Amino acid sequence: MRSLEFMVCPHDTAKDPDRWFHFAQYLSQHLGTPVHFSVALDFDEFHQRMAEADFIYANPSDTVTLATNRGFNLVAKVIDQSDEVVFVAHPSVSNPSLNLIDGSAIATVTSMLATKLALQLLHRQGITPGQIVDRPTWLGVMNAVAKGTPTYGIIYKDTYDAMANSTKSMVNAFAVSAERLAFHTFAVGPAALAHRETLTTLLTTMATDPKGQAVLQGLHIEGWEGVSPEDLNPIHALAAQPVAV
Repeated sequence: MRSLEFMVCPHDTAKDPDRWFHFAQYLSQHLGTPVHFSVALDFDEFHQRMAEADFIYANPSDTVTLATNRGFNLVAKVIDQSDEVVFVAHPSVSNPSLNLIDGSAIATVTSMLATKLALQLLHRQGITPGQIVDRPTWLGVMNAVAKGTPTYGIIYKDTYDAMANSTKSMVNAFAVSAERLAFHTFAVGPAALAHRETLTTLLTTMATDPKGQAVLQGLHIEGWEGVSPEDLNPIHALAAQPVAV
Protein backbone atom coordinates (compact mmCIF):
# COMPACT_ATOMS: atom_id res chain seq x y z
CA MET A 1 0.00 0.00 0.00
CA ARG A 2 1.39 3.39 -1.02
CA SER A 3 1.81 5.82 1.86
CA LEU A 4 0.39 9.33 1.56
CA GLU A 5 2.93 12.15 1.76
CA PHE A 6 1.99 14.95 4.15
CA MET A 7 3.81 18.30 4.25
CA VAL A 8 3.48 21.34 6.50
CA CYS A 9 4.47 24.97 5.96
CA PRO A 10 7.97 25.46 7.48
CA HIS A 11 6.68 28.37 9.58
CA ASP A 12 4.62 25.81 11.49
CA THR A 13 7.33 23.19 11.95
CA ALA A 14 10.08 25.54 13.13
CA LYS A 15 9.27 24.65 16.73
CA ASP A 16 8.26 21.18 17.93
CA PRO A 17 7.71 19.40 14.58
CA ASP A 18 6.86 16.21 16.49
CA ARG A 19 3.34 17.51 17.09
CA TRP A 20 2.69 17.21 13.34
CA PHE A 21 4.07 13.68 13.41
CA HIS A 22 1.38 12.83 15.99
CA PHE A 23 -1.20 14.47 13.72
CA ALA A 24 -0.04 12.31 10.79
CA GLN A 25 -0.33 9.21 13.00
CA TYR A 26 -3.91 10.19 13.82
CA LEU A 27 -4.71 10.52 10.11
CA SER A 28 -3.13 7.13 9.38
CA GLN A 29 -5.18 5.40 12.07
CA HIS A 30 -8.48 6.83 10.85
CA LEU A 31 -7.94 6.72 7.09
CA GLY A 32 -6.62 3.17 7.09
CA THR A 33 -3.71 4.30 4.92
CA PRO A 34 -0.18 5.15 6.10
CA VAL A 35 0.41 8.92 6.18
CA HIS A 36 4.07 9.91 6.11
CA PHE A 37 4.94 13.30 7.57
CA SER A 38 7.72 14.76 5.44
CA VAL A 39 9.52 17.73 7.00
CA ALA A 40 10.84 20.55 4.80
CA LEU A 41 13.78 22.26 6.46
CA ASP A 42 13.17 25.60 4.73
CA PHE A 43 10.91 27.25 2.16
CA ASP A 44 13.22 26.48 -0.76
CA GLU A 45 12.84 22.76 -0.07
CA PHE A 46 9.12 23.14 0.67
CA HIS A 47 8.42 24.92 -2.61
CA GLN A 48 10.43 22.38 -4.59
CA ARG A 49 8.42 19.47 -3.18
CA MET A 50 4.98 20.82 -2.23
CA ALA A 51 3.28 19.97 -5.54
CA GLU A 52 4.18 16.29 -4.98
CA ALA A 53 2.43 16.12 -1.60
CA ASP A 54 -0.81 14.22 -1.12
CA PHE A 55 -1.86 16.25 1.92
CA ILE A 56 -0.53 19.69 2.76
CA TYR A 57 -1.00 22.39 5.37
CA ALA A 58 -0.02 25.52 3.50
CA ASN A 59 0.22 29.26 4.08
CA PRO A 60 -2.09 31.62 2.15
CA SER A 61 0.29 32.35 -0.73
CA ASP A 62 1.11 28.68 -1.29
CA THR A 63 -2.57 27.75 -0.96
CA VAL A 64 -3.38 30.05 -3.88
CA THR A 65 -0.59 28.52 -5.98
CA LEU A 66 -1.59 24.93 -5.19
CA ALA A 67 -5.32 25.47 -5.73
CA THR A 68 -4.94 27.58 -8.88
CA ASN A 69 -2.04 25.91 -10.67
CA ARG A 70 -1.50 22.45 -9.16
CA GLY A 71 -4.99 20.93 -8.91
CA PHE A 72 -5.16 20.79 -5.12
CA ASN A 73 -8.58 20.74 -3.43
CA LEU A 74 -9.19 22.69 -0.25
CA VAL A 75 -10.41 20.63 2.70
CA ALA A 76 -10.32 22.70 5.88
CA LYS A 77 -8.90 25.65 7.76
CA VAL A 78 -8.23 26.14 11.46
CA ILE A 79 -11.13 27.56 13.44
CA ASP A 80 -10.66 31.17 14.52
CA GLN A 81 -7.10 31.57 13.19
CA SER A 82 -5.86 33.99 10.58
CA ASP A 83 -2.51 35.25 9.35
CA GLU A 84 -1.74 38.63 10.92
CA VAL A 85 1.19 41.01 11.43
CA VAL A 86 2.90 42.75 14.34
CA PHE A 87 4.16 46.31 14.00
CA VAL A 88 7.42 46.97 15.85
CA ALA A 89 9.47 50.05 16.62
CA HIS A 90 12.95 50.88 17.86
CA PRO A 91 12.96 50.99 21.69
CA SER A 92 13.88 54.69 21.62
CA VAL A 93 10.37 55.52 20.39
CA SER A 94 8.60 56.16 23.68
CA ASN A 95 5.01 56.14 22.42
CA PRO A 96 4.87 54.42 19.02
CA SER A 97 1.69 54.40 16.95
CA LEU A 98 0.65 53.52 13.42
CA ASN A 99 0.22 57.22 12.61
CA LEU A 100 3.93 57.79 13.18
CA ILE A 101 4.68 55.39 10.30
CA ASP A 102 3.20 57.94 7.86
CA GLY A 103 6.15 59.31 5.90
CA SER A 104 8.65 57.11 7.80
CA ALA A 105 10.70 54.18 6.53
CA ILE A 106 9.50 50.70 7.50
CA ALA A 107 11.30 47.36 7.19
CA THR A 108 9.60 44.17 6.03
CA VAL A 109 10.03 41.09 3.84
CA THR A 110 8.50 42.43 0.63
CA SER A 111 8.03 39.01 -0.97
CA MET A 112 5.63 37.85 1.75
CA LEU A 113 1.84 38.21 1.69
CA ALA A 114 1.95 39.54 5.25
CA THR A 115 3.59 42.69 3.90
CA LYS A 116 0.69 43.35 1.54
CA LEU A 117 -1.77 42.75 4.37
CA ALA A 118 0.05 45.29 6.57
CA LEU A 119 0.28 47.91 3.84
CA GLN A 120 -3.40 47.49 3.01
CA LEU A 121 -4.23 48.12 6.67
CA LEU A 122 -2.05 51.25 6.73
CA HIS A 123 -3.39 52.65 3.46
CA ARG A 124 -6.97 52.15 4.63
CA GLN A 125 -6.14 54.43 7.55
CA GLY A 126 -4.51 57.01 5.29
CA ILE A 127 -1.00 56.06 6.40
CA THR A 128 1.70 55.90 3.73
CA PRO A 129 5.27 54.90 4.65
CA GLY A 130 7.94 57.11 3.18
CA GLN A 131 10.08 54.10 2.24
CA ILE A 132 9.84 50.32 2.35
CA VAL A 133 13.12 48.68 3.36
CA ASP A 134 13.32 45.07 2.19
CA ARG A 135 14.97 42.46 4.37
CA PRO A 136 15.44 38.78 3.45
CA THR A 137 13.89 37.34 6.64
CA TRP A 138 11.63 38.37 9.51
CA LEU A 139 14.61 38.05 11.86
CA GLY A 140 16.42 40.43 9.53
CA VAL A 141 13.57 42.90 10.03
CA MET A 142 13.91 42.56 13.81
CA ASN A 143 17.67 43.16 13.64
CA ALA A 144 17.23 46.19 11.38
CA VAL A 145 14.66 47.82 13.66
CA ALA A 146 16.79 47.02 16.73
CA LYS A 147 19.56 49.06 15.08
CA GLY A 148 17.15 51.83 14.09
CA THR A 149 17.72 51.21 10.39
CA PRO A 150 14.81 51.90 10.01
CA THR A 151 12.79 52.82 13.10
CA TYR A 152 9.69 50.76 12.24
CA GLY A 153 9.07 47.24 11.01
CA ILE A 154 6.45 44.67 10.03
CA ILE A 155 6.72 41.09 11.35
CA TYR A 156 4.59 38.08 10.48
CA LYS A 157 2.75 37.37 13.73
CA ASP A 158 3.27 33.58 13.80
CA THR A 159 7.01 34.12 13.44
CA TYR A 160 7.05 36.84 16.08
CA ASP A 161 5.10 34.65 18.53
CA ALA A 162 7.65 31.84 18.11
CA MET A 163 10.65 34.10 18.77
CA ALA A 164 12.56 33.93 22.03
CA ASN A 165 11.82 36.64 24.57
CA SER A 166 15.40 37.86 24.22
CA THR A 167 14.74 38.49 20.52
CA LYS A 168 11.39 40.17 21.14
CA SER A 169 13.01 42.47 23.70
CA MET A 170 15.20 44.01 20.96
CA VAL A 171 12.20 46.00 19.69
CA ASN A 172 8.95 47.50 20.92
CA ALA A 173 5.89 45.64 19.56
CA PHE A 174 3.05 48.15 19.62
CA ALA A 175 0.24 47.00 17.33
CA VAL A 176 -1.22 43.76 15.98
CA SER A 177 -3.49 43.49 12.96
CA ALA A 178 -6.90 41.83 13.03
CA GLU A 179 -7.70 41.73 9.31
CA ARG A 180 -8.92 38.11 9.27
CA LEU A 181 -8.45 37.94 5.49
CA ALA A 182 -5.72 35.35 5.04
CA PHE A 183 -5.33 31.89 6.54
CA HIS A 184 -3.50 28.58 6.24
CA THR A 185 -5.44 25.69 4.70
CA PHE A 186 -5.34 21.91 4.64
CA ALA A 187 -5.50 20.74 1.03
CA VAL A 188 -5.48 17.43 -0.86
CA GLY A 189 -3.35 16.84 -3.93
CA PRO A 190 -4.61 15.41 -7.26
CA ALA A 191 -3.28 11.91 -6.54
CA ALA A 192 -5.18 11.67 -3.24
CA LEU A 193 -8.58 13.14 -4.16
CA ALA A 194 -10.26 9.82 -3.35
CA HIS A 195 -9.62 10.62 0.32
CA ARG A 196 -11.08 14.14 0.20
CA GLU A 197 -14.58 13.44 1.53
CA THR A 198 -13.41 11.11 4.30
CA LEU A 199 -10.64 13.52 5.27
CA THR A 200 -13.04 16.48 5.41
CA THR A 201 -15.32 14.61 7.80
CA LEU A 202 -12.37 13.39 9.87
CA LEU A 203 -10.88 16.85 10.32
CA THR A 204 -14.11 18.75 10.98
CA THR A 205 -15.18 16.22 13.65
CA MET A 206 -11.73 15.76 15.18
CA ALA A 207 -12.50 17.97 18.19
CA THR A 208 -15.36 15.65 19.21
CA ASP A 209 -13.02 12.66 19.54
CA PRO A 210 -10.98 12.54 22.79
CA LYS A 211 -7.88 11.29 20.98
CA GLY A 212 -8.36 13.88 18.25
CA GLN A 213 -8.81 16.58 20.85
CA ALA A 214 -5.50 15.63 22.46
CA VAL A 215 -3.73 15.93 19.09
CA LEU A 216 -5.38 19.32 18.46
CA GLN A 217 -4.21 20.55 21.85
CA GLY A 218 -0.67 19.61 20.87
CA LEU A 219 -1.07 21.75 17.76
CA HIS A 220 -2.53 24.61 19.81
CA ILE A 221 -5.65 24.78 17.68
CA GLU A 222 -9.33 24.61 18.54
CA GLY A 223 -10.34 22.48 15.57
CA TRP A 224 -10.97 22.49 11.84
CA GLU A 225 -13.80 23.91 9.76
CA GLY A 226 -14.73 23.58 6.11
CA VAL A 227 -13.36 25.92 3.46
CA SER A 228 -14.45 26.68 -0.10
CA PRO A 229 -12.65 28.12 -3.15
CA GLU A 230 -14.66 31.33 -2.66
CA ASP A 231 -12.97 31.77 0.72
CA LEU A 232 -9.73 32.38 -1.16
CA ASN A 233 -11.07 35.46 -2.98
CA PRO A 234 -9.71 37.94 -0.39
CA ILE A 235 -6.32 36.21 -0.56
CA HIS A 236 -6.33 36.39 -4.38
CA ALA A 237 -7.12 40.11 -4.17
CA LEU A 238 -4.38 40.68 -1.61
CA ALA A 239 -1.82 38.72 -3.61
CA ALA A 240 -2.59 40.80 -6.71
CA GLN A 241 -1.70 44.06 -4.97
CA PRO A 242 1.75 45.54 -5.63
CA VAL A 243 4.09 46.28 -2.74
CA ALA A 244 4.39 50.05 -3.08
CA VAL A 245 4.32 53.12 -0.84
